Amino acid sequence: MNISFILNNIKVNTDVPGDKPLLRVLREDFDVKSVKEGCGRGECGTCTILLDGVPVTSCMVAAGQVRGRNVTTLEGLESGGYVADLQQVFKESGAIQCGFCTPGFIMSAYALLKVNSSPDRDEIRQAISGNICRCTGYTKIIDAIELAAKYAERNLPEENLSWEDLPEEHLPEENLSGEDLSKEHLPEENLSGEHLSEEHLPGGNL
Repeated sequence: MNISFILNNIKVNTDVPGDKPLLRVLREDFDVKSVKEGCGRGECGTCTILLDGVPVTSCMVAAGQVRGRNVTTLEGLESGGYVADLQQVFKESGAIQCGFCTPGFIMSAYALLKVNSSPDRDEIRQAISGNICRCTGYTKIIDAIELAAKYAERNLPEENLSWEDLPEEHLPEENLSGEDLSKEHLPEENLSGEHLSEEHLPGGNL
């Protein structure tokens, strides 16, 4: 199936099975490394992207579902500069340890702050309820997003450009294989809730 969509403000196309997970399309066909495969079931949030501005887990989105739509990854936010503030406050607040889950948390935080520049802690908890951290726990992550809210009024990158305004980008004839992907981005096994200690689990509905 030939699928055309907007990836980080660039019109792209690729030939893939319609049921291929978007996560794999991004990593294997477009060399996007910020999306990580954790659970493969839409539960951990490490593969979070923005689909038409809404955070979703890309492992649960089929390639055929993004035809003509706007897909934004962490790489697409970097050009706007705002994501640098989020990355900085995550560092300052000690919200980063191994970093595997960080891109997903930043995508969820970005989506929240774009529509709510002054969220309270309950609203932050709700916004990151689809993201799991196995290292730091959630208090420092919530602190970081609270701090990032101070920067929320800065200019954000425009994500919803019209189709006609976007440049064409053609893919190479050969897709990248699993051998081309860095091993640090691919966990050897999926962790379940049984591996998480209570201190790493947030309260409420996370």
